[in-house]
Amino acid sequence: MNIKEFLKIKINYLGIVIRSILFLSIYFFLILINFYIFWNIYGGSTTSDKISELLYVNLIVNYLPNVIIGGFLVFRIIEGYKNKKYVNFKTNLLTLVVLLILFFFKSHVAKWFV
Repeated sequence: MNIKEFLKIKINYLGIVIRSILFLSIYFFLILINFYIFWNIYGGSTTSDKISELLYVNLIVNYLPNVIIGGFLVFRIIEGYKNKKYVNFKTNLLTLVVLLILFFFKSHVAKWFV
C-alpha cells in the first residue's frame, strides 16, 4: 500500500473520538488501580516512599497502562490490515496517534487537576 492509497481510505472520525475517550477512561482507570494496589500492599509509610522511588515500580505505575492500551491498539491495527479492513485499520492507527499525543501531555494535564 502506497501513500496515495492510504490517503484515499475513508476515516471514521466518530469512531476515533469514541475510541479515544474510551481508551483514555480505561487508561485513567488502570492508573487508579495501580495506585490502589500499591497503597494496599505498601501502605503510606516511609517504606512505601523508598519503594516508589525504585525504577521498576515507576515503570509499572507510569507506563504499564500505556503498554496495555498501545499493545491492544497495535494488535487491532495489524488485525485490520491482515483482514483488509482498511477503514478500521486507519481509524485504529489514528486513534493510537491521538492517544500517544495525549500520553505525552499527561503530566501537564495532571497539574491542572492537582
